[in-house]
Amino acid sequence: MKQNLLSTGAAVLLAASALSITTGYAQSVPLSDLLEKGIYAEETKGDLDGAIALYQQLIGDAKTNQRLAAQAQFRLGQCFLKKNRTAEATAAFQRLIKDFPDEKELIAKTRPHLPDALVLGPVPWPDGEELELTIKFANGADIGTMVYRARSAQFEGRKVWELGARMFAKAHSFSRVETSSEDFRPIRSRWMHTMLGDATATYSRDEVVLKKVGDKEPKTIAASGPIYDNEQAMHLMRRLPLAVGYKSTLPIFSSLSGVVIPIGIEVKSTETIETKAGKWECFKVDLSLVNQTFWFSTDPRRLVVRFAGGGVTADLTAIHQRKSGEPVRWQDAKLGVSLVAPSDWVIHLQDPDNEPDTTSVYLLDPEALAESCMLRLHAMSKLGEAEKKSSRAWADAQLVKLTTHFAGAKVRPESWKELKVGGRAATSFVADYTDNQKQMTFRAVYALGTGANAEQFTLVAEAAKFDGVQPAFESIVNGYQAK
Repeated sequence: MKQNLLSTGAAVLLAASALSITTGYAQSVPLSDLLEKGIYAEETKGDLDGAIALYQQLIGDAKTNQRLAAQAQFRLGQCFLKKNRTAEATAAFQRLIKDFPDEKELIAKTRPHLPDALVLGPVPWPDGEELELTIKFANGADIGTMVYRARSAQFEGRKVWELGARMFAKAHSFSRVETSSEDFRPIRSRWMHTMLGDATATYSRDEVVLKKVGDKEPKTIAASGPIYDNEQAMHLMRRLPLAVGYKSTLPIFSSLSGVVIPIGIEVKSTETIETKAGKWECFKVDLSLVNQTFWFSTDPRRLVVRFAGGGVTADLTAIHQRKSGEPVRWQDAKLGVSLVAPSDWVIHLQDPDNEPDTTSVYLLDPEALAESCMLRLHAMSKLGEAEKKSSRAWADAQLVKLTTHFAGAKVRPESWKELKVGGRAATSFVADYTDNQKQMTFRAVYALGTGANAEQFTLVAEAAKFDGVQPAFESIVNGYQAK
């Protein structure tokens, strides 16, 4: 998926573009005349849409006349207020403060229209909480998982909440945000998406320093008043005084686009939601501009029970509490298998599987070093007679498929090994290949036994990242147990 799921990033880009749309008036029209026409449309004709178009035109054209541009920016915000488009008005006023810091008189007039600092309630989550959600399309197809984490920590001698998220939905992403335990303001964040980029943001009271992988220099963004990192937004909402009728604006910074956008939030109703993890009465919370909806439980825990947006739904499927550094233990009684993974790994059983007679268990490393890491259980009855003869025969057959799909794939001769996996005879190898000009490394383990399934463990990563994730992968394979 090319959209950053559960993130305001894409919406921020759209909103930022909307604020800079121009109207096609000839640039030969004097800027002062554009301002007068805008004021006439706004105050005399009551044509707010026309006035908005004129003010936006002036802002786009007035590169050399900052005074006129600032006036147009202020009046643009006023027009949005008159149309009850509060979030857009807030964005316009915040842009005035950011782009025209010398216009002190106009800035002073904007202050009453900007949202006050959010009133936050006590932290509702226990130390070490993990909320696991399964992501599905409208047709019920399982496309991945999202895990939210919260644990107490120390950062540069300060007590902080370390908030994190790990997502897999055809693409991988992870985030980590250190926030002050006192006021919940962000201190530092990192967000990485395998398709959209890798960015680190460092916060102070008056600015954000954003550094994106690939950029030569960091970018400094002025911050007028409290702002919050996009990757702490879900936990931030859990601390709000939610109630039916509650409205507010969240000043959210997106490291994807490098801008602050005010996200309008409104609690419209309560609904009863039932998922695999339980049944809850929930506040239904709508977010403007990003067209997303969250359902938070009305009990003191304020669990995120459901999310909907971008054509997908994510439902809460498991609640965990783990200490820092604690291994992840997973088992499935129906399958009769169990796994142990290092701390902060995510284990996701896909349901239903995309292929018949196969069960897929995704193994997600914390920082998405692996392009693919998984356990696949193949029905023994569906293996060919030649493949059933030995684990080496099955490995050879699968290798043929690999070399057919990736021309030039080569096995490292010394990598062939015979071993035991969950008490079963197994064969493993390592191969190298090129995919879209990227040097890739493929590690595979094939195990056969007397049970209903044959096991296939695979690890795929860019060659430069392979060594960083392989030891953890080997530990998972070695700890596998099956009936």
